Amino acid sequence: MEELILFGVVNTLIMILSGIAGGGAGLFTAPFLITLGVSPLTAIATSKVTGLGAGVGAGVKYHREKILDLKTQIIFMTIGGVGAIIGSSLLVRFSSNEELIQKILGYVILLIGIPMLFSKNIGLKTKTRSYRTKSLGFLILFTISIVGSAISGVTTAYLLVMMLFFGMTAINAAVAKRSIQLVAQSVSLIIFASAGFIDYKLGLVALITSVLGSYVGAHIAIKKGNKFVI
Repeated sequence: MEELILFGVVNTLIMILSGIAGGGAGLFTAPFLITLGVSPLTAIATSKVTGLGAGVGAGVKYHREKILDLKTQIIFMTIGGVGAIIGSSLLVRFSSNEELIQKILGYVILLIGIPMLFSKNIGLKTKTRSYRTKSLGFLILFTISIVGSAISGVTTAYLLVMMLFFGMTAINAAVAKRSIQLVAQSVSLIIFASAGFIDYKLGLVALITSVLGSYVGAHIAIKKGNKFVI
């Protein structure tokens, strides 16, 4: 019970910050769960619950503000869904290699976290991108969807891709990311649940705190604007 309460408090704070920044919770949630003694597979699966909660909480707020058109969201959601099927299935297939999975998770946090520190000068204004640049962006997004469904923390890279390859502002990129996340995490959870990877007590706490935290964070992000988000 003490661990559930601790996780709930920490996850709420993480999700508020994630809601403000448009993502990044996966870089912290899974490693924190591992420090609590949760296996890497269960930690990754539970982080998908937080992703789903974030997609719902922040998504509701963004939808009310009508920041991104439905057609664009559907395209991104389709990419996320297909990528999630592939990535989650791969994790289930290689689930016996927990030590390797934990090492990969550590490398991913470094590879994704460091570039985010130097993204201060993008995402302030909408910029026009060529068809070729956007096509490359779609390919990268699909790749991230596959890897991100198997390893927690990768989906933070969505934000950089949205801003660099699609010329989106930070807030628009956050909305697009939540659209992908909502579908991708739902698909991943179905696959992980069928494989028995999910701790449902942790999952329930993760879902509740993620919805609340991400909604509050998204509200702050919209109120403060793109410069504050970045």
